[in-house]
Amino acid sequence: LLVLRPPPRSTLVPYTTLFRSIQGKDFWTGAEKAISNRDLIQQAADMAYKEIPGEGPVVGTKRHEFATKYLEEYQDIHGDRGLEFKVYFENRLTNERGIVDVLDKQNQMIYDFKFGYPNKTPEMLNNTLQMQKYRNHFKWPSEIIKPQIKY
Repeated sequence: LLVLRPPPRSTLVPYTTLFRSIQGKDFWTGAEKAISNRDLIQQAADMAYKEIPGEGPVVGTKRHEFATKYLEEYQDIHGDRGLEFKVYFENRLTNERGIVDVLDKQNQMIYDFKFGYPNKTPEMLNNTLQMQKYRNHFKWPSEIIKPQIKY
């Protein structure tokens, strides 16, 4: 008896198959290949850039939302990877507060999407006051995630 199950339900329907293909299989052994959290977050940024055309702050917000939803659904389908999204923090002593795009609790890393700033490198953007504030609060390193593809 062969039982066929429908694919997982997703609001990002075309990407449920992509989720399965991200990891893929090793050519020689057929074993599942793991993808790092960093590479998964990069994949989300690339997909958001591809799927949400245009420029400007509204487009940037929509790309952030798309990338976050992509990662949430990935974790729903494949299990918790220690990623948390849109994490609010506040330090009353320094009066600093903010919202971090992605906290990787598994690897103790802060990730911030940047869909604009075409003339600035990730290294330049990672040295802003905003990113310093994140690193000071969480005591973790940070990395800027910019789309690596251009469609």
